[in-house]
Amino acid sequence: MRIFFQIISWLIADAIFVNMAYYSGYLIRFSGIIEMPAFMPYLRLWPYITFAHLIVFSIFKLYEPAPKVSKRAIFTGIINASAVSTLAAMSIVYAMRHFWGFMPSSVFALGCVFNIILSGGWRIFVRYDT
Repeated sequence: MRIFFQIISWLIADAIFVNMAYYSGYLIRFSGIIEMPAFMPYLRLWPYITFAHLIVFSIFKLYEPAPKVSKRAIFTGIINASAVSTLAAMSIVYAMRHFWGFMPSSVFALGCVFNIILSGGWRIFVRYDT
């Protein structure tokens, strides 16, 4: 039962961190003042983008309660999963661009960097103490 709640908390935290990363990318891209026409595609697609990130993270086995491994291995897994999940999110936005508009490419790059920092930092801080 403890493992179930642990995995659910990881999923919720990652969903929050993914959206914080993209929002931070928008803030930096638009110098703190986000233009609504540029932000509308994200507002319409955030559930799909979040779901894509969570699916890719689970494919990369980031939610499995694993024995203690090195911080370098954890961070490498986060970098790989974040890069692939950002490509998945870009694919979703690209596929839906005719219906809901397109997000700036710089938001994806910044979102990936912030996702690595937030998700990787959180996992290293919470899961591993050595």
